Amino acid sequence: MTGFKLTSTETLPSPAVITCKGCSATIHIRAYLQTKYVACGSCRKLYTLTSTDHWSTLTSFKKTTTSPYLPVGKKGKLKGVVYEVIGYIQWKEVGPDYYWNEYTLFNPVYGYAFLNEYNGHWNYIVPTNIYPKVSDRSMEFDFDSHYYHLFLKYRATPVFAVGEFAWSITDTRTVVEEFIAPPYLLVKQKKTDSITWFQGEYTEPEQIREAFSIKAPAPEKIGIGAAQPMPFATDISSLKIFSIVAVLLLTIIHFFITFNVKEEEVFRNTYHAPAYKDPTPVVTSQFTIKEGLFSTSNMEFYLFAPLNDDWLEAEVTLINDDTGEEFQIEIGTEFYDGYDGGQYWSEGSQSSTRFLSAIPAGNYHLNIFPLKGSLSQEYNYTLKLTRNVPMWSNFFIILLILGLYPAIQWWRADSFEKQRWINSEYTI
Repeated sequence: MTGFKLTSTETLPSPAVITCKGCSATIHIRAYLQTKYVACGSCRKLYTLTSTDHWSTLTSFKKTTTSPYLPVGKKGKLKGVVYEVIGYIQWKEVGPDYYWNEYTLFNPVYGYAFLNEYNGHWNYIVPTNIYPKVSDRSMEFDFDSHYYHLFLKYRATPVFAVGEFAWSITDTRTVVEEFIAPPYLLVKQKKTDSITWFQGEYTEPEQIREAFSIKAPAPEKIGIGAAQPMPFATDISSLKIFSIVAVLLLTIIHFFITFNVKEEEVFRNTYHAPAYKDPTPVVTSQFTIKEGLFSTSNMEFYLFAPLNDDWLEAEVTLINDDTGEEFQIEIGTEFYDGYDGGQYWSEGSQSSTRFLSAIPAGNYHLNIFPLKGSLSQEYNYTLKLTRNVPMWSNFFIILLILGLYPAIQWWRADSFEKQRWINSEYTI
């Protein structure tokens, strides 16, 4: 740049002051000799500027109530660079009625940068000489470890402008293509005789507000921004790998336990359930639960009674004779059947199963307190205890829990991306 020397990257030089040829308003020029076009905010005229004395009117903008959120002349520190807002343009897409705001930022050491705002979503954009070597028809590509997709392709015309610019803002022949890899984007501007690339990154409105010390709240977000990252996102590819590894590990552990921990019956006995009264409570003889691969094991309680149109329940207490520790469980069964309209029906079962977990080794006995429903049936019922029973239900419960978080994240990402791509005529 020419025009002055910068002695500090934290302090920007004073602007040159010129007078508008149309309305005599004061215009500040901050990029000095780089400025080729000037838009006066008072008379709304856009000029070419070859020198402070040579002005040519290009166009006049219609009167508007548009007010820039970042005023021209406002200074702020963004991405570690002190910028000054030197220009503002409200753009409209050629054809459809889509409008957005663009702020031109300038620092005499770092050059130009841009802030684009659409529906409350902001992108910080800078020119770049490092860009993908792709064909004009490319819709997606890998670049700098990110995979970019074409999101928008359009031509634009200015509705209103104020400030200074180093390039023509009225060339509606310029074709713009925006490629996104949230939170990043690449912007390709193709003119009749040149192609220019820009790199951008989604920036939260509060960052803009704080960087430029704006007291007014930022424009409210509407919908999903083109390059907006999903809040609390998880990389789906990494999550997929983690889920596969977790499922494989769970399966290996489950089959290791299943094939190395021997299922063992530790108690079985049959008792009489007389007619006309409840069965007698039972205190069993002592039996031993041996220590296995693990210090504790699960215990399956199995109850069978050949009853019909009746029910049987039992409160069973497993008592450790060595420590006095008690484990209590209630188990019951009921079975009913008959004919209705010539069709046989049945309900319930003559057997049932319940489980207790983490039963330590030791010497045990059972206290059994049975109750029955009918006073006319007489039968024998059997109670059996088996330890180290494979629990496929636990396997599937853990499998469900492991899959819950990836499923939620996938659903969130899918919903988020569908909302994003509603604004694009392209799909992924």
